[in-house]
Amino acid sequence: MHFELNDVRLLPITIPTDSQRKEIEGLVDSAISIQKKRYSTNDEDEKCRLWQKLQEVQKEINKRIEEIYGIA
Repeated sequence: MHFELNDVRLLPITIPTDSQRKEIEGLVDSAISIQKKRYSTNDEDEKCRLWQKLQEVQKEINKRIEEIYGIA
């Protein structure tokens, strides 16, 4: 396989703005925090509630990424 620097320029790489990056980082930090809470509790109802909350955060992350890449 032969690969040149000019070939890289053809790749559709999108660089998020600082505000987009910070927003995604905040959502990811929130997801990590929720996941840590899920693993630290023995209450099954709390685990279920946190799982639902985690799914909502994941949907929001997906939405923001789709917007950044122009998929939405």
